[in-house]
Amino acid sequence: MQQLDLLTLKNVIRNISPISENEWDSFENNIHEKTILKNDFFAKPETISDSIGFVLKGAFRTFYLDNNGADITTHFQLENMFVVDYQSFITSEKSVFQIEALENSHILYFNKKTVESLFQQSHNWEKFGRIIAEQVFILYTKRFQSLLFQTAEERYLHLLKEFPEIFQRVPQYLIASYLGIKPQSLSRIRKQLSQH
Repeated sequence: MQQLDLLTLKNVIRNISPISENEWDSFENNIHEKTILKNDFFAKPETISDSIGFVLKGAFRTFYLDNNGADITTHFQLENMFVVDYQSFITSEKSVFQIEALENSHILYFNKKTVESLFQQSHNWEKFGRIIAEQVFILYTKRFQSLLFQTAEERYLHLLKEFPEIFQRVPQYLIASYLGIKPQSLSRIRKQLSQH
């Protein structure tokens, strides 16, 4: 495992909670790494998601199949982001979501047992867990609100602002799925905005 990769994760965690060297040391031995090839999965439905991944390189999407079998993308995860089916991770219930690699991806990951042990050992790790839970709640709430209250064009512009590189890395039909529109509508929005 590359020290630079561990340092990247350490810095992201320390931006959330002031983890000491001793607190980090008790965590570092429980970090694993793996490569997930394009079109392979970090999480599958009907399985319990008991690991949190940290994306060092690559891209993922979270999606589900609706009652008609349509594939609906709910989130994208790129470098320096955590990837997890948080509901399954917290409840230990089977996942309804799938998390798929959109590129050959390299991640660090750690399991639920490690997280629970860290929470018991340290207030700083507890703080990290609380803030992550708050961030996940806000992320899902904003996503829900955007589908309720924003136009497709507003959702597109927000995605462009948050993830400008995503349009070079993710197929247009998946971006359209995320925005809740047909690929033809996405093409039309992009064309209209490029003419302004």
